[in-house]
Amino acid sequence: MAMPSPFPEDNLRVMAMTNISTLYRDRSQTADQVCRTLQVMAGRHKGNYLFFFPSYEYMALVHERFEIDASGMDIVLQAPSMPEDERESFLERFSLESPRTLVGFVVMGGIFGEGIDLIGDRLSGAAIIGVGLPGIDPERDLIREYFNDSNGKGFEFAYQYPGINRVCQAGGRVIRSENDRGVILLIDRRFSLYRYASLLPEGWRMNTVRNTAALEKSLKSFWNRRT
Repeated sequence: MAMPSPFPEDNLRVMAMTNISTLYRDRSQTADQVCRTLQVMAGRHKGNYLFFFPSYEYMALVHERFEIDASGMDIVLQAPSMPEDERESFLERFSLESPRTLVGFVVMGGIFGEGIDLIGDRLSGAAIIGVGLPGIDPERDLIREYFNDSNGKGFEFAYQYPGINRVCQAGGRVIRSENDRGVILLIDRRFSLYRYASLLPEGWRMNTVRNTAALEKSLKSFWNRRT
């Protein structure tokens, strides 16, 4: 079931950077491109941002590069198995008044990917790196085998649909009230494919950007527009 968003469509800008591969085999080669793209997003407009990654390993790879040139920004990093007090401290950073941009590096499908409300200026945007496919494991392979036999859509039910669900949950953190404004940036070549793009929410009017200059132009036009 797909329900329309109750919030003004003009309050959300969704962009897809479709010239970067985030496939596992390509991640080390494209990490610098991902890093530069995230720096443009966070540098265009002062605010709070969450960057969602498919794994801790990939998150650490990009974070290492990002913090080298992150002047004027504060960075917080999700850790595996964070105790409750550390989670609260992490979210509290997004409630504080600050003259600096705040960036949170987090993992898709984790504790910060659903069930949190960062209303108003507490979250200006979210970047989602990859299409969220879960890791290969015996249980998912059994699911794939079952649906391959029943309807020929084993990969979709075992991996693609759960992955896109993670993407939607992460992007859903941005607009939480009728007065919120913000941006969602999707980074992956696969978002240009119908089999993935067609599964995104109808209210996400996706703008394709293929380089950082186009991304910066799109961000500028959105943030310069008055409500």
